[in-house]
Amino acid sequence: MYQKVVLVGQTNSGKSALFNRLSTAPKALVSKIPGTTRDRNYAAAEWQGKKFTLIDVAGADLHAKNFGLEAKILQQAIDKQIDLAIKEADLILFLIDLQRGLNQTDLQLAKKLKKLNKPIILVLNKADSPKWLAEVHQPSYWKLGMGEPIAVSAVTGLGVGDLLDQIAARLGSATQPVKKQTDQVKIKIAIIGRPNVGKSSLVNALLGEERVVVSPVPHTTREPQDTLFYFENTPIILIDTAGIRKKSKINLEIERLGVIKSIASLKKTDLALLVLDLTEKVSHQDKALLNLIVEAGRGLILVINKIDLVNNFSKKFEQFIKYYQHNLPGADWAPIVFVSAQTKQNVPQILKLAKQVKANRERKISSSELAVFLKQIIKNKRFQNSFWAKTNLQQTGINPPTFLLSIPALAAKRHLLHPAQLDIIEKGLRQKWDFTGTPIKINLD
Repeated sequence: MYQKVVLVGQTNSGKSALFNRLSTAPKALVSKIPGTTRDRNYAAAEWQGKKFTLIDVAGADLHAKNFGLEAKILQQAIDKQIDLAIKEADLILFLIDLQRGLNQTDLQLAKKLKKLNKPIILVLNKADSPKWLAEVHQPSYWKLGMGEPIAVSAVTGLGVGDLLDQIAARLGSATQPVKKQTDQVKIKIAIIGRPNVGKSSLVNALLGEERVVVSPVPHTTREPQDTLFYFENTPIILIDTAGIRKKSKINLEIERLGVIKSIASLKKTDLALLVLDLTEKVSHQDKALLNLIVEAGRGLILVINKIDLVNNFSKKFEQFIKYYQHNLPGADWAPIVFVSAQTKQNVPQILKLAKQVKANRERKISSSELAVFLKQIIKNKRFQNSFWAKTNLQQTGINPPTFLLSIPALAAKRHLLHPAQLDIIEKGLRQKWDFTGTPIKINLD
């Protein structure tokens, strides 16, 4: 793994903006609302031939305890994420908002960071004009005992090159060796669902660690979070997305941006885990999310969470299967897994299925096999029209499996083609070959 550089500072000190600037990719969600970032966010970076991993964490907020129980619980979870990120980092970038100036929270953070005996670079952000740049020379910053501060502007890019020079120099003297990272990511999985169905808890259960913030406060996750890990020697990236509500209920700009990023993240994945709450009925929003995944051509596993909250679940298993099959039409090809993210019951099954779904999405069938298959299919009484005798079926793509059905006489007799005939062909393909968990596309020539 590459060495890691974590950005630490108060809320709204510009960590996420600088994170995006250093990584040259707008991965972190940025807004003027304090506390936008909540989980650990990772991105690759490179400077002077040195590759490293950046970690963006939530801002420290020592005043959260004064804003009620929910805020206190959430801040405790966030603080744990900050501590975990600092622990795994090789170098710390301590950010202070130059325009806000040094305050008590900064002093307490500085004291905490210095006790770790890790390399620290003091970064004074928001040096957006000569006026603020002059503030860098205040003696109070030197008294922190972190060496010469580096002034930057994440907005304009001022001083970012100098900061990268310092990062490269410090990493060169770090004690942890840099290992060459050659593994290619094999499976990308997005976790999709309504707010509070247990997506973040499921991520942590899959990873076996508290990788993302989990709390009883709805919309705890505000932006997609990418996490690389290994399962049975297979590299996997998990993307924990923000809970997606109906548009009419999205009342915060920051939530709207998170939802947009969550939907966009689908296009970068191989498959999605659609997480539903077993203790609630299937909603219109659940069905809308299902359609979103299918329309994107992604693989799909239905993950029904919270079985630990249902009495005598095993006796009701078949009943639940029928319920979800009936209420989620159009995805009968998707496997269903009932889990408890809290107790981790059945959670390993998800990743085993994910590997199977990935393989099914890449399945290739030869033209000769498809010719034999189609010859058998058109013996069905539904295919008695004469033009079916000269048809041809070829596979033209994967991810998802895509086929081209050529019917020479169809141009003049398109009205003779019934949708049910395409359904029979798709069903036949699924019976002949394993396409569990992936949609199939059949195009007409």
